Amino acid sequence: MKISAVIAEYNPFHCGHEYQLKKMREEADAVVVIMGGNFTQRGDAACMEKHYRAKAALACGADLIIELPLPYALNTAERFAFGGVQLANALGCVDELCFGAETGELYPLEKAAQILQNPQLYTLTRDFAAQGITFVRARELAMEQMGFPDMAQVLQTPNNILATEYIGWLMKTDSKICPRVIQRVGSDYHDDTLSEFSSATGIRSLMRTGKNFSQYIPQASYNAYEQAVSDGCAPVFLEDHDRLLLGRLRSLSRESYSTLPDLTEGIENRLWQSVRSAVSYTALIEDMKTKRYTHSRIRRLCLSAVLGIDGELCRREPPYIHILGFNETGAQVMGKIHESSKLPMSHSLAQLAKHSPLAERFAAAEANSTDLYYLLTPSVKPCGLDYTTPAVKL
Repeated sequence: MKISAVIAEYNPFHCGHEYQLKKMREEADAVVVIMGGNFTQRGDAACMEKHYRAKAALACGADLIIELPLPYALNTAERFAFGGVQLANALGCVDELCFGAETGELYPLEKAAQILQNPQLYTLTRDFAAQGITFVRARELAMEQMGFPDMAQVLQTPNNILATEYIGWLMKTDSKICPRVIQRVGSDYHDDTLSEFSSATGIRSLMRTGKNFSQYIPQASYNAYEQAVSDGCAPVFLEDHDRLLLGRLRSLSRESYSTLPDLTEGIENRLWQSVRSAVSYTALIEDMKTKRYTHSRIRRLCLSAVLGIDGELCRREPPYIHILGFNETGAQVMGKIHESSKLPMSHSLAQLAKHSPLAERFAAAEANSTDLYYLLTPSVKPCGLDYTTPAVKL
């Protein structure tokens, strides 16, 4: 059995995702998805609860859905990729890791990934960043100075950036998993233009205004969304909960900001001070935004503070394999994982939490974040559901 894996968010699952899974299945017998949970890499809440998104993916071509733990899912591209690749490695039976990218050829992405591991690039990037520009722009300038302007161009689009991080972590972990790129089709990542292959950004914009978007996602995905709406678990928009989020930030001690992920040069002090004067969560993010700190970085930092994420966790390897959903083929893959992996695997987060102190910390972070997520959903839910919700079975 050839097993192909992909790291994703499916926020929501759209036609471009379906296209990618179809391309994966042309060469694979089974597709494993390592999917982020209720909060996303851009520093936002997922538009619908993770089990409904897992159901949509299973109905549209995936066989097994594994959760990417929160400390990686709500983090930089580097840490997001680190968590996903480490999980794929830990399964012990994955043959290839697929990813969509604006560049449809593997060679330039592999070359860019190799350059990113050059110590000289780190030094130059740090020096350029000290001039008050974003990390991404500083890295581009560093590559140009090193004589790789073509590689700087490769790293100007979000999916290419993630692709190089995936490849880089496969290299750094001496992984036996082969990388495979599938060229992205349709709208760009941030493009809200609607088409046959609309981006998740464009679809969420329709969702936000209450307009019908069923023609822009697979029918099975829309069915999952309708079920989530019926159950009070969608749609979710973080910006609708300014007072809840700002109230959480105001309640934190100054010391608690020092443990957040992705801290540099006293940004946690600036955040603490901005929280004291901000009159809304949205205004806080705008106040924190500078040429050097992007909206995405500020959103991740603020949401990490809201959720109380310990920045140390994202540097640890995943302590377990949490199953969100599977079908008959996925059950066969789970059998292989049982034989090949050293990590505990279960659909029960409560059971996984018992395996080690680190597993307990990861599980608690996940469960606590879901408790807050259910304060954002149209129907407020009780605490503890992450410990009791069963996996989706198709």
